[in-house]
Amino acid sequence: MPDERDNEEPGTAELPRPRRRLTEEEFRELMREARQEARRLRYGRPPEEDSAVALRTQHAEFGAAAH
Repeated sequence: MPDERDNEEPGTAELPRPRRRLTEEEFRELMREARQEARRLRYGRPPEEDSAVALRTQHAEFGAAAH
């Protein structure tokens, strides 16, 4: 029995377009954002009433330049 995949002819499936390579700066920015997101997902948001925890989290996320 022939393999029928949505009545496509063999070899006619569209391939994804090739993407341009990221520059070094774009790659570093993407990795920085990914680390921040992973940190937020792992530790969650600090409780609103605990300002000491919020300050430490802000410092860890944005660095000393944030304040």
